Amino acid sequence: MKQSSLLSIGLLSGLAVTYVVFAFEAWQLLFATFLLVLALPPLIDLTSHQFDLFSTRNIFCLGYFQAFGLSTLYSVLIQCRHIDRSRFMELLPLTLGCVLIGLIAYYLGYYSGVGRDLSRRLPALASRWNSARLPGLLAAYVAIGLAALGTMILQSGGLRYYLLHLYDINEILLGKQYLFIVAKGFLLYALMFSEAWSCETGRPGYRIMSLALLSLTLIASLFFGFRGIIALVFICPIIVRRYLGGPGISGLLVGFGLLIVIVLPVYSRLRTLSLPSGSSVAMLIAQADSGIEYSDIPVLLFQREYGIESLTLVLQQVGRTVPAARGRTLLSILTEVIPRGLWADKPLSIGFEFTTTFMARNIYGKRLVSSISTLPGELYWNFLWPGVIIGMLLTGIASSTADEYLAHHLGKSSVLLHVAMLMYFAAINEGGIAGHMVMDLLSFAIPAVAGCLYLASSLPQSPADIWPSLNGGVLTHRAYR
Repeated sequence: MKQSSLLSIGLLSGLAVTYVVFAFEAWQLLFATFLLVLALPPLIDLTSHQFDLFSTRNIFCLGYFQAFGLSTLYSVLIQCRHIDRSRFMELLPLTLGCVLIGLIAYYLGYYSGVGRDLSRRLPALASRWNSARLPGLLAAYVAIGLAALGTMILQSGGLRYYLLHLYDINEILLGKQYLFIVAKGFLLYALMFSEAWSCETGRPGYRIMSLALLSLTLIASLFFGFRGIIALVFICPIIVRRYLGGPGISGLLVGFGLLIVIVLPVYSRLRTLSLPSGSSVAMLIAQADSGIEYSDIPVLLFQREYGIESLTLVLQQVGRTVPAARGRTLLSILTEVIPRGLWADKPLSIGFEFTTTFMARNIYGKRLVSSISTLPGELYWNFLWPGVIIGMLLTGIASSTADEYLAHHLGKSSVLLHVAMLMYFAAINEGGIAGHMVMDLLSFAIPAVAGCLYLASSLPQSPADIWPSLNGGVLTHRAYR
């Protein structure tokens, strides 16, 4: 019997024995089953030495755990924020059952083989780049990114007003989403193109340039108003180095650790503070930094993890007090791509609608806040249980297609495109499927594809150029099996 089969049987048997011996409540058994099913494929990969942290499957599963694993622990052990606790605990078994069904459907789609067949029909991005064009590309990307960021801040009332109103970031960015998308995507991809070429050549000059771009992008990321973008400044170079065999990542990991422990808790509090008129930015930062204890860090980092409550609200209300959307939220991509400058009365994104529709206990008052609907929550909102099963199945197929594409078309260009796919599959667990196609997928995919085509357009390409310098690197086709 295969080692993976033995591992599966052993874990399931252990779960059954534990339940019989300790007589857990229904939600506890379902939660343990969810964690087991979520971890089983990565564990099998680990035992067979095929584990790849940065496959879209594993990134999706990490996001799924964040959306439903961490949020369940937070809501049960600390506090419920958007639903009465007794009602939440009553519905928790149903909610976790929906989470589990969605996860199983995702895995069925991922391992169906459809993604592998689709990936072989997609054209490969050439990975032989013209080095003479790279400095110009980097300069253009940095200029475009900084210009978009500066324009976004100026249109928001200037730097001081912008920083003092980060707690209202959603309202500030209303009508400026395309500036946000361009700034985020082009700055991060300037960093990643530099990292990719540094890994390819190993020249000190390119490594110094990558470090300079990392510092610049890190500073710029503090003005976006979202913690995830700050974290991406370290995560994206780690992904590039992981696949392209560049310098060690220990320095990046140390920086990422310091970011989580020191910067993000302060930034999380900064996002919640509203000071009186006439306050200074220095006063805001000082108040955000004052009195943070180590015990506060988990709360500050995970206070926005309420996915399990959002899904509970959907299951409780859709079909009763809220009619099914019947695909309306998915079709909103037709309006998402239209700039608000061209359509001032454009409907708000689904996250804002979710807040006003489902959250009777609205803790935000009159503030314009986009809430997490979660992926299975939005699918159920549209098509009830068939929507959850079919939607998660298709998500698994799309995820498999992305992983198999990288496995079949190894190269610098495909790795940079893969990062765009990773960002999408990490974010999609929040729901807002149409919005994330515009905000995350296009934000990264456009600078990735445009840059790769520009760098490769003047050079002849051959099959050998798909990956001319892997030299026994870390990525293998079998790593995705």
